[in-house]
Amino acid sequence: MQKNSAPNRWLVSSNVLIQIVLAAALVVFANFGIHYWHPKHLDLRHNDYYRLSDKTKQLLKSLHKPVEIIVFFQPQAEAPVTQQVFEYIQQLLKEYDNDAPVEKGTSLLRIRYVDPDRDPVSAEKLYTEYNVKVPNVVVFACDKRSKYVQVSDMVEFSRPSSPFEGGSDRVRAFKGEQQFTSAIQNVLEARQPKIYFLQGHGEGDPDEFAQHKGYSSIGTYIRRDNLVIEKLNLAEKTQVPNDCDVLIVCGPSKSFADIELKAIQDYLAQNGRLMVLLDALKPDTGLEKFLSDYGVRVGNDAVLFRVSDRLGGEALVLNAPCSDYGNHPITQSLKSEGSATLFPTARSIDRIAGNGPAKQMVTVLAQTPPMAWAETDLAKLREDKAELDEKDRKGPVPVAVAVEPASAGEMEREGMRMVVFGSSSFVRNGSMKGGNVDIFMNSINWLLKRQELIGIAPKTPQEFNLALEPSERNAVVLMEVVLIPLAVGIIGFLVWLSRRK
Repeated sequence: MQKNSAPNRWLVSSNVLIQIVLAAALVVFANFGIHYWHPKHLDLRHNDYYRLSDKTKQLLKSLHKPVEIIVFFQPQAEAPVTQQVFEYIQQLLKEYDNDAPVEKGTSLLRIRYVDPDRDPVSAEKLYTEYNVKVPNVVVFACDKRSKYVQVSDMVEFSRPSSPFEGGSDRVRAFKGEQQFTSAIQNVLEARQPKIYFLQGHGEGDPDEFAQHKGYSSIGTYIRRDNLVIEKLNLAEKTQVPNDCDVLIVCGPSKSFADIELKAIQDYLAQNGRLMVLLDALKPDTGLEKFLSDYGVRVGNDAVLFRVSDRLGGEALVLNAPCSDYGNHPITQSLKSEGSATLFPTARSIDRIAGNGPAKQMVTVLAQTPPMAWAETDLAKLREDKAELDEKDRKGPVPVAVAVEPASAGEMEREGMRMVVFGSSSFVRNGSMKGGNVDIFMNSINWLLKRQELIGIAPKTPQEFNLALEPSERNAVVLMEVVLIPLAVGIIGFLVWLSRRK
């Protein structure tokens, strides 16, 4: 019996081992099969920081051709913020990849990473093929269309309030999903919508680079959204071109002829899309009366804001800070984020009850805090003697409205659309701060009915700090430095003694 016991034990052990291997193989192949035929992604994290919105998931489901995503980044950069943003991008793109459709076993989102420090050959190809001149961007490409997103587009930073505080920039809000979804939508569009900037009345030029009068920065944002910019002079052409998707009138300072106003009116009658940006302290252009026919009141005033100066006194500022937004798709993400916009040299823009075409809805998009007011005595304002009196409009003062048929905010509603701002200076090259770019680009996307590109709110990083009292910190140090090592040493000594015995 003793001679047979060893082989029997060996047979039993081999049998058990084979069963374990077969069971493990069965589990592995079962998981592989389930993932291949019925892929599901379960998110067990305690927050939804990287969880995609329904709009993004809807766009991903509609993919019918591959989209290449190239993360052109320096993950080993010295700046901690750059490393943090790179981690955000990685996690977010994993969520995109999990929700992307699969064709012939391959995801339609083809994501790859290029480190210019380690792979200069691929970096040089990116420079040439996609006109990418700087690292730390994410490139989106489909067919022959491409768009890149920079770190400054994805992230809003909070900086130390003074240079004496020290410390580095910190991520206040991450807008990666908003920018990535926009980029995917842009490169999927076979036809590039056309944005016409009206000229001939002193309007702003989207190709002018001057800091305080040019609009080239906002022109860059428009072009990067897969949109084409054209210029239009209605004195040379008697009608708005048929391929005009949005007509922009940016800060005119001269009067419109009746034939020009008639051309704009005819364009709107054919379900046209119009954006008007007017400024305070400029002569009447004829657009004021024209807009009143659509339920929009343009005030002959200037919005003032009283601030405290460094000497303890007060000063008047010709600015309209706004963080109070209406309920509308244009301002949805701004409200969620709590972002503020600043409208320099603004005039009041409000709705006129009961005026305009039937079933037309005018929605206030942004208004000032109650301490601002609209000054109507412009002569006193030019002499720096403006004071709030009974003739002026007390705050809050509306400075932007959206006009549409029927119920406000219904993205698929047919008919004309219009957005009117009481300032054009808020998108000049020197004013691209806060939510200024967001409200402008959201307005363009709303006019174009690109609902996938607006309404995705930025995500705020969650920070978890463990606050301890001095006595508690001392207890932690004592535990980690003294007690735990001492306990390990005592246990080791006891084991050594037991083995000697």
